[in-house]
Amino acid sequence: MSELTSIENVINRSKNIIELSEAVARMRKNPDYIRIIEKGYLRELAADLVYTKTLSHQQGDKEQKLIDGQMAGIGHFIQYLDMIMTSAVTAEVTLEESENERLYLIDGEDI
Repeated sequence: MSELTSIENVINRSKNIIELSEAVARMRKNPDYIRIIEKGYLRELAADLVYTKTLSHQQGDKEQKLIDGQMAGIGHFIQYLDMIMTSAVTAEVTLEESENERLYLIDGEDI
């Protein structure tokens, strides 16, 4: 693989990450997402799980593990969205640097 091809692959990956972050940003503004995911899943269900974890009939190892797994799932979902947004910050810098490097290589080939 040539250096130019490698740089173009980095540019494409960076653009994809940036596009994902833009989609997450749009999604987070969507009223249905806010109602169903933010308020319903991330707040109400999470609070219900914390409450359920304290109930006397939910104190067995099996019940506690099930609740813990559901709570971890909520946390992993939030982490995934945050990871996309964080990765986009790096991708924007990488994209600019890679595009400049590509131009430098192309200009050098024209000489």
